[in-house]
Amino acid sequence: MTGAARTMIATAALAACLGAAAPAPGQPAGGPGGGSADGFGAPELLFLPEEREALAFGGRPPPAPDPDADGGAGTGPAPPDAAEAEPLPPPRLSLDGLLYLGPKRWAVWLDGERLDSTGAGLRPDVRIHAVSGDAVRLSWFPDGATGPYRLLLRPNQVFDTGSGQVTEAGP
Repeated sequence: MTGAARTMIATAALAACLGAAAPAPGQPAGGPGGGSADGFGAPELLFLPEEREALAFGGRPPPAPDPDADGGAGTGPAPPDAAEAEPLPPPRLSLDGLLYLGPKRWAVWLDGERLDSTGAGLRPDVRIHAVSGDAVRLSWFPDGATGPYRLLLRPNQVFDTGSGQVTEAGP
């Protein structure tokens, strides 16, 4: 088959597809949902407007309108009362991983962030005092909590300021 014949067949197939997508007599352009999917007059064949909206937001409801967008008329949702808002959980610090190659070559993962002996990943709230093959000795200065907390954490352990205890992390 020559290139020209292939082009003609492809053009005919495309025209047949577009013709099949034309609205039925007496039906509004854009199919049962009205409108078009792409803004070019192609009808909606598969989804209703509500379904398209749900798909556009990944199955989640669309975000609430911005209360300031209406010029301050205050028709948007009211902010939650301080008494109604759920209290934040107490701060926690977890040692997710430990790589020890020697006293001057190590890396630890605190709350999923990598810190190492070269100073990469420095955190202002953590001061590491010593690292061994199985534990990290550190001071932690969490925001809004009393401290500092001087801790010895092993991999997969979590310190919870609410209870003041070091526990094993869940599976």
